[in-house]
Amino acid sequence: MNIAIIGAGATGSLFGSYLSHAGYNVIITNSSETKTNVIADKGIKVLSPSGEEILHTFLYEALPVSKLGSSEKFKNCQYYIFCVKSFSTASAAESIYKFVKPDSIVVTLQNGAGNIENLSAFFKLDNIAAGTTTEGATLLEPGIVIHGGKGKTTIGMVGNNKEKSQLEPLITAFEKAGFNTSYTDDPKKIIWEKLAINAAINPITAILKASNGIIVENEYLKNLVKIITEEVCLTASASAPAGSDNIKLDPDETYNKVLEVAKNTKANKSSMLQDILAGKKTEIENISGFISKTAEDNGISAKGNHALFLLVKALENKTI
Repeated sequence: MNIAIIGAGATGSLFGSYLSHAGYNVIITNSSETKTNVIADKGIKVLSPSGEEILHTFLYEALPVSKLGSSEKFKNCQYYIFCVKSFSTASAAESIYKFVKPDSIVVTLQNGAGNIENLSAFFKLDNIAAGTTTEGATLLEPGIVIHGGKGKTTIGMVGNNKEKSQLEPLITAFEKAGFNTSYTDDPKKIIWEKLAINAAINPITAILKASNGIIVENEYLKNLVKIITEEVCLTASASAPAGSDNIKLDPDETYNKVLEVAKNTKANKSSMLQDILAGKKTEIENISGFISKTAEDNGISAKGNHALFLLVKALENKTI
């Protein structure tokens, strides 16, 4: 089975390497030709948090977006897994959609909100799957990724004609590769659940320039996490369109889930922290910014999330 990974960052490299090691034909693409050349020549190394090499795999093909048209392998994938930053979803989808067969499934495993909407501009909803993963991954350099902690991956079809069978081969592949994976009939709910985790862990660790473990080591941060998760749960419920079922998240369960993820990935540097340290644009607009804006649009307050949004933007702009 051919599986395409869109984006050669931390998550894309992690999933690509394990899937390749499990025997699947993995094709990875990225906007940077330099990055794909490194992966094509040297493969991907996965390291433990202590720096020991866990595995070293060579993928079926690694190529830049500019050369997709010449790859028959890329055009014959059953699944296309988006692992790019949320702000790059639309441009990445525009780059690949003309090479994707009508019966292939496009999957988002990205952080933040709005990815389904961006993908639906290029692909039919019945061919889109949405998922989340709490696998900890830190990219040291192209082709070298630290697996900072085991997590859980959940995916489900988005459209009205949901068929679990469409994703069973991919779930089997993930399981064979070592990822704890399950199917959901309500992917939008799990996206909100992951959004709550991202909203609590990513901005705090980026602002403090600390690994995920700081969340569970500091009582003041636990109190802040409780405020953030309560706002997310309230906003999720208010965000449902008229006539549809509310997205119900339990504040206590959500809070405890954040602490569990932070503990299980305590050595991991969040993607937002990695971006700040590298001087790159973060996904804060699609996480804290999205939550505070959605809350405002629905007449409720999410000032904690808005404050984190402003602080991360200040770090991005190097004004402090």
